[in-house]
Amino acid sequence: MRSEPALPATRNHRLLWILALAMAAIFPLDLLTPRTFPLLPYYFVVVVLSASFATPRQMAPLIAEAYVLAIGSGYYWGFFPSIDFVIRLLGLSGVALMAVRLSAQRCQTLARLQRSEETLRLTLDNTSVGIALANADGQLTRVNPALCRMFGRDADTLENHNWRELTHPDDIQLELPLFEELVANRRSSYRLRKRFLKADSTAGWIDLSVACVRRSEGGVDFCIGEAIDITRQVEAELAEARSEEQMRISIEAARVGVAICSPGTGQFLMLSPALCCLLGQDEAALKSIGLLQALRIVDPTAEAEQEPEAAAAQDTDPMAQVAAVLAGEQSLCQMRLRLTRPDRSVIWGDLQVSSLKSSEGTVEQVLVELIDISELKAKTDYLQAAAAAGVVGIWDWDVPRNVLHWDPVMYRLYGRSPSDFAGAYEVWADAVHPQDKAATEAAVQSALRGESVYAAQFRVIWPDGSVHHLKSASHTGPPESPSSLPLAPLPRPGLLAGPAPQQCPRPLLPLLISTPMPT
Repeated sequence: MRSEPALPATRNHRLLWILALAMAAIFPLDLLTPRTFPLLPYYFVVVVLSASFATPRQMAPLIAEAYVLAIGSGYYWGFFPSIDFVIRLLGLSGVALMAVRLSAQRCQTLARLQRSEETLRLTLDNTSVGIALANADGQLTRVNPALCRMFGRDADTLENHNWRELTHPDDIQLELPLFEELVANRRSSYRLRKRFLKADSTAGWIDLSVACVRRSEGGVDFCIGEAIDITRQVEAELAEARSEEQMRISIEAARVGVAICSPGTGQFLMLSPALCCLLGQDEAALKSIGLLQALRIVDPTAEAEQEPEAAAAQDTDPMAQVAAVLAGEQSLCQMRLRLTRPDRSVIWGDLQVSSLKSSEGTVEQVLVELIDISELKAKTDYLQAAAAAGVVGIWDWDVPRNVLHWDPVMYRLYGRSPSDFAGAYEVWADAVHPQDKAATEAAVQSALRGESVYAAQFRVIWPDGSVHHLKSASHTGPPESPSSLPLAPLPRPGLLAGPAPQQCPRPLLPLLISTPMPT
């Protein structure tokens, strides 16, 4: 970095030659004028004038010339050598030294200014932040490459625009009062997020910070603005907001109990009205207590009433499992619970608590699902009790594979033993009375097509030839294993076997019951 910047070298040299000639012109005048009119100080006046543009090194020849001409004049007039002349010459030497000092200070100031300008230029050209300088009217006077890339325009084009012309029309009134307060010296800076217009007329988002440099009287010298492109960030925020709104609408419209909780604390963030109804409390009350406290209504005897397989599959403390999911120690827990609500009413529910993780694998939220299975539980209990009493027979029909599963009561109702039953639809159909077979098969096909619920009364013929009256009804529920497949419309019983239909995304399993009727 140069330490003595000055005006351009050619101009400096030209001015120095002019001053040198002017000083040389003073010398003959000094010789021609009377002795009573001394011109000795004028030699050093030229030196002082050179301090306004020349460096100390450039001033040295002029100072030497001033001393030579001054001594020559003094010698001509007989003043040199004399004490009085030497004293005057020493006094003028102080003036010359002062001029050199002023020149050195000016050069240092120019050097600092030049370094500052160079630093500003390098900062503007190499920063990734868009920077612009503008006057008090908002006209851009200088922009950096980052801002040019951001707006899709070159520097000359941007510097011909006012900031209002580059702002989205809907956001001009958002910034205009702030800019006016800045110009009026009612604020020193401001910051906002706004939309801007690119060269292709598309809009983007920037985080803009604006400050100003003021003159001594308080007026704005220039404004400086820094812009960060946050288009992707804003788009992500808007997408997240839309997603949260869609989630909120979906949760509010859910027919089952659904909630979103914060991990760790289990604080409810969103919950459906159905969940409030199932837990017997309003939304405000549930949000104030959290998930674990809301589930304290779990009946501790519920586990003992589950089937042995289900009881063995889950922990003895349901709340410990829920707490483990909230703490991130496990990702999923499922259980069947009996809930005693604040009004002392009892419901049965299938509860699932699962963690929702980000792409990095961190748990962000916890999803809670509670389904009321009270009616299904009551029907199941009834069927199990009826089957245990030998009154109701239960059979499952795997339609695509044409496999029938009978419980022990079914064999008694049809007068057959397990060795006589091949487990196929045709075997069952052969047991139906010939006069009832057409109507019974029509009811089956109607149920397979989803047109009606299967419910039929028909007669069956036992192997000993006796005729017995049965009443049969169907109940469709979720499968117990992935191999269970749905009812599907079939043209005739002979096409029952075959692969599972691909158009059925959620398999269902028909549960059919048969009961004897009085003859």
